Amino acid sequence: TGDLKNTLFLGFDRFGQQLAAINNIGESFSWEFINQKFLRELKLQSGEYSGSRSVIHSASASKGSDNFVVGLQEVFIPKGGLQPGRQPERRNMLIAYDWTTGQEKKRVALHYRSDGLAMGPTASTLFYYSRDSKNIFVVNLDKGEVNESVSVDERPSSISLSDDGSILAVGTVSGMIYLYEVVRNNPAEIRIINPTINRNYGEQLVQGSVVTVEGKIDGTDRMSQVLINDQKAELNPDGSFKATVNLVPGKNRVRVAAQNTQSQVISKDLYLNSEPAQQKSSATEHVKQYNKRIALVIGNGDYTATSKLKNTLNDAKAMTATLRGLGFDVTTIENGNYETIKNAIYAFGDRIQDVDVSLFFYAGHGIEVDGANYLVPVDADIQSHLDVKQKCIPLSGVSNTMEFANDEGLNMIILDACRNNPFPAGKRGGTGLARINAPSGTLIAYATDPGSVASDGDGTNGLYTGELIKQLKISQRIEDIFMHTRNNVEQLSGGKQRPWEEARLKGIFYLK
Repeated sequence: TGDLKNTLFLGFDRFGQQLAAINNIGESFSWEFINQKFLRELKLQSGEYSGSRSVIHSASASKGSDNFVVGLQEVFIPKGGLQPGRQPERRNMLIAYDWTTGQEKKRVALHYRSDGLAMGPTASTLFYYSRDSKNIFVVNLDKGEVNESVSVDERPSSISLSDDGSILAVGTVSGMIYLYEVVRNNPAEIRIINPTINRNYGEQLVQGSVVTVEGKIDGTDRMSQVLINDQKAELNPDGSFKATVNLVPGKNRVRVAAQNTQSQVISKDLYLNSEPAQQKSSATEHVKQYNKRIALVIGNGDYTATSKLKNTLNDAKAMTATLRGLGFDVTTIENGNYETIKNAIYAFGDRIQDVDVSLFFYAGHGIEVDGANYLVPVDADIQSHLDVKQKCIPLSGVSNTMEFANDEGLNMIILDACRNNPFPAGKRGGTGLARINAPSGTLIAYATDPGSVASDGDGTNGLYTGELIKQLKISQRIEDIFMHTRNNVEQLSGGKQRPWEEARLKGIFYLK
């Protein structure tokens, strides 16, 4: 596996199942660490100048993305050769790589060498410091640029970001530690709450000639006033605002302008189509907001090393048809092995960035080990709790993917994954799945309550999925869909199976 002297970076992939090591000359190695299986070796280098040498000074990875980033310095002999008394030239840069393939995805030129990195709180944001500067720099990987910097009184020597991405800690050469609050949505941004604007088309149909425009100024700037079509709006201390706007028949442009205490102005236009007032159901209005819908559906039944399940493939097919009828673009995996499921989740994360609704559905064996939930691929041969951690898909990898990729939309995770415990008798592992906290904007639905086993059903579908599909075809709030499903399943099972949900939704949602 090569020479791992001077290891500079150790990190795990988003599923916590692969370990990567990078040394200071750009040699990268990765393993499945539980069974110590070697996966790949990469050479990380710039290659921008002929005959150059790349020296790695820092590296970091993010739990919610497929990237790892290295800070390197490329040393090369300038054109015309090295002149007496001159040193080789150096170029500083950051390079982002794909974790799975090792392919370069982005490079960012830097003025100062990167001696320490911390990725987050988003997949495209990172912080770095240089021992040649008393600043912490903020980099936007998507734009490929250094956005801003924060001055530190002393030269930094280490940097770390808290798990929730809210606090940045900076250690200095004298032993001092500085803590910084990480503030997102800065500078200020205007967010319209009512009327709800379709994210795909930027306009909304309004019944009648008058509309109440409500919104909020996100960010840390203190605002002095908000004008809507040049009329002063009601502005509250928390940044929320409201005003009544008169409309003419047809298309109207409504301009919202906010001025901060430094007289800087930001503005946002919204377009409203005014039609004569008529009776319209609130459900239809809510459904119109969520046009872009992506789903990943997985059904596992033909297990090679544990008991087969008769209805999970039927569940996946029925759920696929139901979701497509609701306007979802659905990818379906039947009898997925470990690599197939993991790659499907990676691709799912790429597709759901900035969608309105993302949905993950899994029917098959599921298991809890040491408080963590795992989805069992059809090729998993489980003989110990270590096999579960290495050969199964951690649910945290799915939730992290959805939280980071679609942090502004509605995310749903539906798990009919507690059919029985495939773990051998006498081995570690709980019956059913454990409770986890849903991230903001997410609903996680379980076929049965923590530690219990769900029915595979007597008909063509599992009991839970069969009832859920019936409710999805009825126009009702998302919360009501799962409440009615839960009630029906409890009644049909005689109270033996009790579905439950963990939800942190940001509003009222309809799918139909």
